[in-house]
Amino acid sequence: MKYIIIAIVSVLFSCKGFSQEITELRENHLDTTKVIGFIFLDLAPTANAINIFNYEDKIIFSVKNNEVCFNNKRFDLKKEEHLYREGFKVEAFYPEHGLFVLKCYANSNGFYYVDFNNQFCKIRNDGDSVEFKDLESYILETYPIPTNSNPVRTEPNDYSKTVKRFLDLVFIPIEIKGDWVKVIDSKDCYSGEYPSKENIEGWIRWRRDGVIIINVAYIC
Repeated sequence: MKYIIIAIVSVLFSCKGFSQEITELRENHLDTTKVIGFIFLDLAPTANAINIFNYEDKIIFSVKNNEVCFNNKRFDLKKEEHLYREGFKVEAFYPEHGLFVLKCYANSNGFYYVDFNNQFCKIRNDGDSVEFKDLESYILETYPIPTNSNPVRTEPNDYSKTVKRFLDLVFIPIEIKGDWVKVIDSKDCYSGEYPSKENIEGWIRWRRDGVIIINVAYIC
């Protein structure tokens, strides 16, 4: 089965207002518009509560013990996903796989600043439920997805030849070299009846001018 593409998702108030923190970040010349990594949140029933705050320091989304609180309503995390899921946008949210991923723009004053529902929000950076992954770790732990405009090439440059049948294959990342990630076709996750008999390797550009340009999948 070919992978599913997922487009590239402590109730204590901080001592400073959210807007003040953002102003300080900008004054300190931290680029709050640039993604620095991704936040992976643990949705397991035994995990600590997950709370996402807006600019007024109000909790706008929370998860605890398989229960979601959103828009002042409570839902079963998995059984009632269809009732609340359309109300927000994140990088990835697949509770049946324990998958909740958010883009991260900054880490300051005990909070990660994230994109939730196209809003600049924050989440505490402590506890076992919250894991930050930098850009390279994120790329190496997902399935890079090549396209016609960003194909798999034989060498890590924009002028080398493209690998044959790259659109028909699922690739696993091996290593990163600058703005390129080396990949090899998967023998466990593939389209068609059988995987390729030979190993097919190549390079995909994952970043250009400091910005991630590649889509990824998280599950097969």
